[in-house]
Amino acid sequence: MKNYTYDAEKLKDWIKKDGIKKFAVQVPAGLMHHAKAIREEFSAFGDCYIYAEPSFGACDFPQKQQIQYVDGVVNLGHARIPNITSERVLFLELYADISPNTLSFECSPEVLGKHTALFTTVQYLPLLPSIKEKLKDAGINAHIGRPGKRTMYEGQVLGCDVSSPCALAGYVDSYLFVGDGDFHPHGVCMQTSKPVFRYRINERKIERVQFDRERFLKKRYGIAYTIQKVTDVGVVVCVKPGQLRMHTATALCDTLRQHGKKAQIIYANNISPAILDYSGFDLIVSTACPRIALEDYINYKLPMLTPQEALLGLGEKKEYEIDQIL
Repeated sequence: MKNYTYDAEKLKDWIKKDGIKKFAVQVPAGLMHHAKAIREEFSAFGDCYIYAEPSFGACDFPQKQQIQYVDGVVNLGHARIPNITSERVLFLELYADISPNTLSFECSPEVLGKHTALFTTVQYLPLLPSIKEKLKDAGINAHIGRPGKRTMYEGQVLGCDVSSPCALAGYVDSYLFVGDGDFHPHGVCMQTSKPVFRYRINERKIERVQFDRERFLKKRYGIAYTIQKVTDVGVVVCVKPGQLRMHTATALCDTLRQHGKKAQIIYANNISPAILDYSGFDLIVSTACPRIALEDYINYKLPMLTPQEALLGLGEKKEYEIDQIL
């Protein structure tokens, strides 16, 4: 597969062990335009199909009744979330096809401090030891946190779990994210006032992640307090296996009703403005992926809160807390 590598033996062992005759590949949303080529490549391992629902993470895979016409599904690109049952699903990680020998960057303790916490997504995990050594040569001690409650590997983060690097807060001067994109480093920025940097491998440079934490908190406080002005509140429960937080939703509904709100649960798989903006509610609280309320909220006409923000607006919490699924 162009630009990526994967453990073909892991796939072969799964096929042999579980007696897989035909399987479907669930392709990450960002690689769906390569679906035809991926199917052709994976057909070398057996009777292969494409599962056309894109995968937005290890939390998002089909249930048994959705894949009854195949023997199993390969969730491509993601590492398994340890505490979630995934029957007949193989999580086959994709790693960036980058040689550690090609890694190059310039940095100094004057920029990163003497101690920094390394973190990344699955695709760049094999590069962390080499990056740690290069930082050491530059006079910087790089620390890699233990796995979080929803991650398999040291230094790994998810959109819903940045606990691995944040657990090192008392030991480091800064944080260094390996990779592109904003959401994962922003997740750490939300948790700390310490500087967060990004190493863009292809551009061979380390740069400061731009994030105005005070502005973010001011905006989210304002959105949280809108719950005081509304009556009808919809509490979204996502049925994706790794996002299903029914206990959180029901407890929140009880609290909302105690505050005089009319609260109802909304079940959904793929959450979108087309569904929620016309649901008849005054405000939405999402117990699904934190990215929806914190990143996609600008696409919605209705105010959208995380569970913690709803409790903050009701006066049940005194300080702002970032939503994580732990």
